[in-house]
Amino acid sequence: MTIIVEDGSNLAEANSYVSVAEFTAFLSSRNLEVTDGTEESLLILANDVLEQQSYKGNKTTTGQALSFPRTRIADTEGNEYSDDAIPLAIKQAQLWLAYYLDTNNLSERTSPEISQKTTDVLTTKYAVNPNGQYKQNTIHQLPNVINVLRHLLRRGSVTQQRVIRA
Repeated sequence: MTIIVEDGSNLAEANSYVSVAEFTAFLSSRNLEVTDGTEESLLILANDVLEQQSYKGNKTTTGQALSFPRTRIADTEGNEYSDDAIPLAIKQAQLWLAYYLDTNNLSERTSPEISQKTTDVLTTKYAVNPNGQYKQNTIHQLPNVINVLRHLLRRGSVTQQRVIRA
């Protein structure tokens, strides 16, 4: 599949915020590498993950394929982005995420370890994890991704939520 980079002109067919050349330069400047020939698919997969997030502001137009550009968003200093801007933070997040996707499987779920105890005829199976919950890898566990995105995400989409007691 061909990478179509969103450049701020609200493309209906865009599927990435960065080009393969930008990804290659990013990797080279950090002495990192990914599996040869996977750059395009990694960028598209990384973009798919980013598009599942909930961002502040609104899409500039209803016809644009991706979440950015957006209106009513600001950088970490509080300076508003123009309506056709693609924040550097979203590009950096996509670059780091594409790299991580090559080295880890973010969609992998790990179930709790199951233990078993038999007493006479009664066998009990239980999860060693006291919560018995699945652990799913998310972007929130990737500091290089979440730290650059935090100011663009809607409140509560970073794992912190306000608790109100009656």
